Amino acid sequence: MIGLRRGAGEAEALALGVADVEAGAPMTTEMTMRLGSLAKLCVGTVALQLVDEGRIGLDDAVSAYRPDVPGGACPDRLVNPACLLGHAGAAVGGR
Repeated sequence: MIGLRRGAGEAEALALGVADVEAGAPMTTEMTMRLGSLAKLCVGTVALQLVDEGRIGLDDAVSAYRPDVPGGACPDRLVNPACLLGHAGAAVGGR
């Protein structure tokens, strides 16, 4: 299932693929599915695009972008995007 938005218009939903391979049932726009770890791929891709654009730095403290994020620690430094993308960051402070 794909969501499309063209210009300032309404979003358009499009269903592609097969929901049940054995039965040959097609996907519909009303169906839901679990994304699982696919979100990690999407977040990582967007984060690295932001790095390429110079909008974030992998070694910058997350608090530089989100002051409301409590302090934390990667193994030996403040939490930064690289730690979060590598699942090595931990926030402290009960949030």
